[in-house]
Amino acid sequence: MYEIFHLLKKDLLLIVREPSNVIMLLMLPLLIATIFGSINNQQGGSGEMPIAVVDGDKSQISTDYIDRLDARDEIAAVTMSLEAAMDSMRIGQRVAYMVISPGFGSGIEQFPFAGSSPVVDIVTDPRRPEAKGILTGAAFSTAVQQIEARMEQDEAIGLQYRFEPISVTTNDFETDINAPATAFEITIPQAALWSILTCVAMMSTSLSLERMQHTLLRIRISPTSIWKLLTSKVLSCMIAISFGISVVFLFGVLVFGITLHSVTYLFTAVLSAAFCFAGLMLAIGSFGRNPGAVAGMAWTIMLLFAMIGGGMIPYFLMPEWMEAISSVSPGKWTILALEGAVWRDFSFGELFWPCFILVSVGLIGTTIGVLRLNREHAL
Repeated sequence: MYEIFHLLKKDLLLIVREPSNVIMLLMLPLLIATIFGSINNQQGGSGEMPIAVVDGDKSQISTDYIDRLDARDEIAAVTMSLEAAMDSMRIGQRVAYMVISPGFGSGIEQFPFAGSSPVVDIVTDPRRPEAKGILTGAAFSTAVQQIEARMEQDEAIGLQYRFEPISVTTNDFETDINAPATAFEITIPQAALWSILTCVAMMSTSLSLERMQHTLLRIRISPTSIWKLLTSKVLSCMIAISFGISVVFLFGVLVFGITLHSVTYLFTAVLSAAFCFAGLMLAIGSFGRNPGAVAGMAWTIMLLFAMIGGGMIPYFLMPEWMEAISSVSPGKWTILALEGAVWRDFSFGELFWPCFILVSVGLIGTTIGVLRLNREHAL
């Protein structure tokens, strides 16, 4: 343990002795969180509004109605069961869900001679007050479009202004979660990811430099064993990552007033993410002895992880194709685990899956790094 402590001290001092490293590790992520959090707080969301639709009628007309909703520029509609729709609201994937009542198709087909208007119930997130008005207008106008498509006579079309083709009710989604009350509760986990990626790029480059300068070989010739040397590398990266995340979240709590659902869950998420990216650092640092080439490769990989993993666009606002490929990025699972401890109100079972993936990726990265470094006799 004495050797590991001194090796840890050496690696961490290499980071803090260079002011630019501290700026990249802490100041840049905090600046990202502040700027984008402030912009999103002032302007609100933009683009398509992701909603779930529960088809209680299951007719051709209700299916056509859902397709027309999804074709609107302001809405991205996905058909789900009621349970799935409520769950997607709870974890922040959808901002609202719409329930189409049984008899919807026959009501639209018989308009304006139906005994009563078919009911569409809209349940919105109370933190998104603009969603209620947008969806109410969209629900009504989409029904009118269906009726217009069926009616060809001008006088029949005019009936839409004297009769309501559907009855729209609105309700707030009841939930115990407190957030995301502000955009900062989304941008703080994103900033934490940028701190992680910066740390991995710096330490993998440092590892390559030590290999080029034969520092690792000189340490290996000493009585220090291989496992102690590798353990110190992984632990030093984990400590740096954990420190960076802690500073970002502390800043978020003290300055922006973000809330924490569970400190224990946050601690679990931080450790899982730290181990994951420490393993990736070891793997990336084992490729090539040129620090410049390794730095370029590390930043390229980390930027890809950030772009498709939610570091730039929040996961729940991604287009479907991007959401599908985001699972290959450990950045996605890092943000998901951090958000689960902050505002997604994850249960332990829900938190376990992203943490399990992170630890698995860390084990794979560590294994690759150890095998490569042993094969090249760098140790």
